[in-house]
Amino acid sequence: THCATAPSLEGVEPSYALPPTDSRSLETTMLREFADTQGTSAVRLVEQNALAFAYREAGAAAAERSLDVQYYLWNDDLTGRLLAAALMRAAERGVRVRVLLDDIDARARHDLFQVADLHPNVEVRLFNPFYNRSGSVGPATEWLLRPNALSRRMHNKAWIVDNRVAIVGGRNIGDEYFGASEHSNFSDLDVLLAGPIVADVSSAFDAYWNSPNAVPVSRFDGRPPDAAKLQQLVAGAQEYLAQAGDTPYVAALRDAHKRGELLANQ
Repeated sequence: THCATAPSLEGVEPSYALPPTDSRSLETTMLREFADTQGTSAVRLVEQNALAFAYREAGAAAAERSLDVQYYLWNDDLTGRLLAAALMRAAERGVRVRVLLDDIDARARHDLFQVADLHPNVEVRLFNPFYNRSGSVGPATEWLLRPNALSRRMHNKAWIVDNRVAIVGGRNIGDEYFGASEHSNFSDLDVLLAGPIVADVSSAFDAYWNSPNAVPVSRFDGRPPDAAKLQQLVAGAQEYLAQAGDTPYVAALRDAHKRGELLANQ
């Protein structure tokens, strides 16, 4: 329990946001509604929970070069799995996907992140991670031995598409943030950004991504996952996307009348 040590970062190569290029998908689906003045940034407030989910999913579907996502929490629920599957689907198309998560809630899915990281177009890093990756005694001991370090958490939230469009704000990834929970939902706010301001969001992402506090999941001790599990993960993501179409939330998003009620009434 006491012997876990910090993963080595020797040889970890920094990476940076890809420069934006002309994007036919984004130009035709998102940017046409924003400001058309050269050098002007556009901001759209996103109050409706369901619309916040739809913008993220649509951004992943429209991505042609890169997806950079950074979150404090990513829940293992309907919307969390749908958006994770959307990232894997983008990676399968050749999109570079960088995922940076705070480690406050990531240990339970460490094995899953390691498998996703096997994909040539996916890299997963954890911010300020616990050195112990399983069990409960080890992390509890770490809290006692280095409380000041572990209390430094990353609450940033960003969804950046092709370095052209970004979503930032209060929402983490999970059903209660997108109006999909049957029990309780948050009233939150995001902003959808386009224009030069997106480069600033990407710069902030890169600063965290290349920080010594951001540890690639491949750098932790233990046997690396079997390469065959990656294909199982990709196939499982596609299967989940197909099955999720029958859920009440996704069905409501697809039905024009129900979608209107969902957006209006939350």
